[in-house]
Amino acid sequence: MDVSPSLAAVTQTLSGDLSRLTQRVKLLGEQALAPATPSGSLILRIEQQPAGPLAPDDIVLRFGFHDPALRSAAQATHFFDERFRRAATATSPPPLQPLDAALRPLQQHQILAVDDNAPALRVLLQTASAFGLSIEPAHDGWDALRAVMLAHEASRDHGLVLLDARMPGMDALDCARQLRENTPCRAPILLMAGPGDEDAVAVLAPDQPLGRALGIAGVLRKPVVDGAVLARACLDALVVRPPLVGPEPAAPGPLDGLHLLVVADTDVATAGVPRPATAALVAQLRLAGASARQASGGGDTLDLLAMPQCDAVLLHLQPPGGRALEAARALRAEPRLRHLPLLAVGPEASQIDRARLQAAGIDEALPDAGDMQALATALARCRAARAAATPAALQPLDSLPGIDAAIGRASTMGNDKLYRRLLIKFRDAQHDVPARIADAWQASDVQGARRLAHDLASVSGTLGAMQLHRCARDLESVCAGEADAARLPALLAATSVELSRVVRSLQLLGTE
Repeated sequence: MDVSPSLAAVTQTLSGDLSRLTQRVKLLGEQALAPATPSGSLILRIEQQPAGPLAPDDIVLRFGFHDPALRSAAQATHFFDERFRRAATATSPPPLQPLDAALRPLQQHQILAVDDNAPALRVLLQTASAFGLSIEPAHDGWDALRAVMLAHEASRDHGLVLLDARMPGMDALDCARQLRENTPCRAPILLMAGPGDEDAVAVLAPDQPLGRALGIAGVLRKPVVDGAVLARACLDALVVRPPLVGPEPAAPGPLDGLHLLVVADTDVATAGVPRPATAALVAQLRLAGASARQASGGGDTLDLLAMPQCDAVLLHLQPPGGRALEAARALRAEPRLRHLPLLAVGPEASQIDRARLQAAGIDEALPDAGDMQALATALARCRAARAAATPAALQPLDSLPGIDAAIGRASTMGNDKLYRRLLIKFRDAQHDVPARIADAWQASDVQGARRLAHDLASVSGTLGAMQLHRCARDLESVCAGEADAARLPALLAATSVELSRVVRSLQLLGTE
């Protein structure tokens, strides 16, 4: 929702037919959603219209839906006007107050909200502001870890974390674990879950062992548009404050401490969507103690920036006969995976000759994907066999122009070898992003331009290139329709200059 502060104050003094207004907004929203892109979002704008021949106490508001993917607000054709009557006794808009006195303690806490959906995050911030809540936004899991570390260094730790149940890259489970294991965050976590997030809720709900161990205090259902519901949920989470470890902590799992990437053989070979069996395997790995992520398929399968710490890759073979050997060769062709253990797991693994598996780069095959103890033993053997690694380049990370190594080290939990490798990956993969954004914009691929800008902003911030991060965030605002499109050429130029400076400094790191 997009409402100016001055108009938001005026609406406190208006009266009208609420049932009629609600019905009209719903109908208008359904009409506006029909042509919208399936992965996009809509903004409801409320604007005051010219007075015209109205009674002195009347006011007309226009309710219109706007697609952020469109470059011009004039293209928002779904709108209607509604007349309201100003309250006769009101002399000035009453200030927005918390629901009741019991909610006032919320105003004393800094709240961190983690959500990769920018429009949803913006609505959450607007909803919270009406109750005086102070919320710091984080756009993904790594952004959240960085915010927690910076807040702790400034002695302003967060009192509550709102965590989206479904995020790309580092998902809710991995983010909660990282917050507990690698940062000083001890605040309760409120899980924000939509209609399609029941799998995450089933694992992370407060009444589940894993949810209790990670300090999940409750589940807040999305979309979050009611400020009273949001405030009450936050207050309940602070009051409950579950212990970070359950009363009967489970014994360590056989895969504790391991970071695993799971790839269905269809992902690399056919760019298909991973099957439900692969998602079930990821859930089993997590219950066994591993930090596991399911590859998203297609062009994102080999992108380890979303999971910068990886101990092994599991290639999930499923009937009817996937193209496992082609998938394995494609994975081994990726330099970042070349020295990692690669195991084939699943029913198809027993039907492929061992010599052919090894020729494709697969270390071992395990037909029973559900035997976590056998998997742990095999992983230990493979990791020991591939333990030898070449030391990283010797260029000091603290002397790189344009890079704040302290932030980068916080994002990688002090792992300099990993941090160096990610910087080299960033240099090689992102050096021409401004040109690609310009090309996408010129081709009217607004979503593509926005995605490129978002990725550049997220990764540069994670690695400590903060000036570049700010430039890319400004670019993303333009591509999202949140800022004047006329600023795009200047922002592209500023981003290109800063990116060139960072890339030149990263040339000192050599190659992997």
